[in-house]
Amino acid sequence: MSFVARAARTWPATRWSRIVITLLAALVALTVLTLAQDASASPELSTARLVEEQVPNPVEFIDTFNNNKLTGWSHIDQQGTTGASRWAASNRVVRQTRGIYGGATSRATIGKPGTVLVSGDPAWANIDYSVTASTSDNDGIGVVFHYQDENNYERFSMDSQRHYRRLVKKVDGTFTTLAETDAGYRPGTRYRIRVMSVGSSISIYLNGSLVMQAVDDPPATGKVGLYTWGSSSTTFDGVKVQAQSDDFFTIAVVPDTQFESARSPGVLVAQTKWLVTHRATERIAMVMQEGDIVNDMRSTTQWANARSGFAYLDGKVPFVAAAGNHDEEILSRPPPRFKYPGRYNDFIDSFADYNDTGRYRTGDYRNTYRLFSAGGVDMMVLNLDFGARDDVLAWAGGVVDRYPHRHVMLLTHDYLGTDGNLRGTTNPDDGTLPHNHNPAWNDGVQMWEKFVRRHANVQFTFNGHVIQTLSPDKPWSVARLVSPNDAGRSVYQTLTNYQTFEGGSQGYLRLFRFQRAPGVVQVRTYSPSLDASLTDDGNQFSYTSVDLGAW
Repeated sequence: MSFVARAARTWPATRWSRIVITLLAALVALTVLTLAQDASASPELSTARLVEEQVPNPVEFIDTFNNNKLTGWSHIDQQGTTGASRWAASNRVVRQTRGIYGGATSRATIGKPGTVLVSGDPAWANIDYSVTASTSDNDGIGVVFHYQDENNYERFSMDSQRHYRRLVKKVDGTFTTLAETDAGYRPGTRYRIRVMSVGSSISIYLNGSLVMQAVDDPPATGKVGLYTWGSSSTTFDGVKVQAQSDDFFTIAVVPDTQFESARSPGVLVAQTKWLVTHRATERIAMVMQEGDIVNDMRSTTQWANARSGFAYLDGKVPFVAAAGNHDEEILSRPPPRFKYPGRYNDFIDSFADYNDTGRYRTGDYRNTYRLFSAGGVDMMVLNLDFGARDDVLAWAGGVVDRYPHRHVMLLTHDYLGTDGNLRGTTNPDDGTLPHNHNPAWNDGVQMWEKFVRRHANVQFTFNGHVIQTLSPDKPWSVARLVSPNDAGRSVYQTLTNYQTFEGGSQGYLRLFRFQRAPGVVQVRTYSPSLDASLTDDGNQFSYTSVDLGAW
């Protein structure tokens, strides 16, 4: 029972008491109305449970700015503005600290040219875009989306001084108001701005509450961005976009980086910066590094070089890095060798946004799995240690059986050889085989027999490590093998390693483009540092008739 109702029962029915009760009721009603109006201004007050249309078959684009880098973003000070903006990433947010603006200052003028920071794919159509924004100022802040150029985009903005929230569309230089309300924002309050644009419908949410809807006809396409008009000391963080991608998504593979970390750190930086810059247009859902991050696990300098390179990915592209023998073994010691994973674990732990779904051992990143979905395909990266032991393989079997609908990608340092055979099938005296480092460690052929073939949803394997080149004129170690598992499903197994190039790996990456509907995985090999591709049959090919449907 409410306070007002209890008062009505217990207070004398005098004229004075009736007046007090009436005033209390009005006060309660006003408080409820105020709370409802301010629900969008305070995250803890937002309790709306919304049933909404979802973006189908999305690929995720994120930026936490936790690495304090703006890689992949471009700023534009719009036509008619005075002065220059100052966008910078620091303290794990992006800031715009100058009150740049143009045009008339009246509320009625809808153009409001300011400054924008944009990123993404010009082809994005259906999107679910959100970012957290805050300012101590009282002028215009917001977001742009479906951004093609300065004359074609959509924008949601809000202004505290002029007391409006406004959704506009600019086509060929002409603005149209799609929706507007008489509400602004509270300076100093954090707002989670969310734009849901599906088909011809646009919905705007603030801190979980629906505040605006409009029809966008015809629907637009384009990038996303951040916007300020006259507002200084503005911060943005936690960018997240779910963009529909029916046609393809990409898994990027970074082969052994030990020589880059040892003597060519600029090549590694070129690789990771390229991946971040092109993560939207390539629709990169995951980056996988195949181990041997460094050449000597005892070298502090090599770990620092590796961290400087991989820092570009942190908080921008999900990545998983395998532990190679050079990352955890002292190779100068005779067999049987033992593993010292401390430096590897410290390296992984240094990244603010490195995530996994589960681990074999608490505090150890060597044997982990990560669930993700892209383009309508539910997947898992299973990251296993070099020469994974029987107990690790048993754990891995339990993990993949727990998620039978997931398409599993096994990432491990050593598995397939350049002869197209599972490692250990031939030349068992090869000193680089795991079992010759320690008899308890499994070679590729044992991993197949004990784990891969026995589990129906293990569909892909990826490894590096091998340094036997194909021929003098093909100074790389690549191979592929397609084998049926015990359930009759094909397993697509790929070796990728370029460290045997003279002078190092030359920075080549492998890009696996997954096309769900035709069941094709296209593979290409590209070096950002050389801006060159390898186009021979061993480096540019396709897996066909790949089952990427629901399991």
